[in-house]
Amino acid sequence: MVLASLSARASALVLAIGCLSQSAPAAARGAGRTGWTPMESWTLLKLYSGKTWRWKDGAAYFAPGGSFKAWSTSNHQRYEASGAWEVRADGVMCFIAPWQAVPAKPDATRPPKAETCFSHEVRGNAIAQRKLPDGTWYFFRHAEPTKTDEIFKLQRGDHTRLQG
Repeated sequence: MVLASLSARASALVLAIGCLSQSAPAAARGAGRTGWTPMESWTLLKLYSGKTWRWKDGAAYFAPGGSFKAWSTSNHQRYEASGAWEVRADGVMCFIAPWQAVPAKPDATRPPKAETCFSHEVRGNAIAQRKLPDGTWYFFRHAEPTKTDEIFKLQRGDHTRLQG
């Protein structure tokens, strides 16, 4: 249920969170993607549950019970979110939460919930990921992992330093 309208700041924040610095390897791009299949939901759940995903300018915690909390910085402004995350049968993980500027302005209305989703596919030991709806495929984990793989930004426990 992607919301049709988001405030300009929330849209920019969702874009900033979804942009990862690693470029897509040729093997993980859309055309010629033979042998890739959607990641099974139980594997995807195990991948994120109880872990913090550290980003360049933020972090998100995926609690085992389905709650989600995160923070991010965009244009020298800190934002925080508290909501839920879910795994779908088609290899998609989504987090749904309103993003609020911190400190919130006294007259600010509660922002709408933003849904951000990532598709995951596997081929052997490799995991490819892309931000939906139209992100570029990239290796989340190479078949022979490298220390720069995104998967190593997932750390056990809550490292967000946020309440809740």
